[in-house]
Amino acid sequence: MQLIKTLFAVAFALAVPASAGSCLGLGACGENNQVFQCATGSCISKVGEPCSVSGGKAACPK
Repeated sequence: MQLIKTLFAVAFALAVPASAGSCLGLGACGENNQVFQCATGSCISKVGEPCSVSGGKAACPK
């Protein structure tokens, strides 16, 4: 039982929800006054389009 509780706690701690941001003029994803470089896709020439941030990495539009 303790093992199950420990595994659940670890899984819960690692689950980082994605949050919505938007592409900025400098080709990066901005969310909550923070700027993240795109890990996938690109925000270049896509100002205002939605991007998502999860675990400190940004997923930008293709």
